[in-house]
Amino acid sequence: MRKANISQLKNSLSRYLHWVRHGETILVTDREVPFAEITPFQKRADNDVDWEDAILADMVKRGIAHPPKLPDPFNIPVKTGQPSGVLSALIEDREKTR
Repeated sequence: MRKANISQLKNSLSRYLHWVRHGETILVTDREVPFAEITPFQKRADNDVDWEDAILADMVKRGIAHPPKLPDPFNIPVKTGQPSGVLSALIEDREKTR
């Protein structure tokens, strides 16, 4: 594990990210007190889950985010009755031309 203070990390970010890409972990310190780690991202074994889904799932688990509320596709109200507006004009025009 490599160690870097904030100014070292800021000045040489590309170099540290290169090490992370090759599997190393960077311990970030502020005045010699560790406060963060930069680690390589571990892709889940399930190939259908991408990193965005993994991050969202983690945020939902920690209570930072809520999953989106999507409408129920089977609970869509269906309008019945006479067509109106443009549709009724189209139907009327088709009936006249027959």
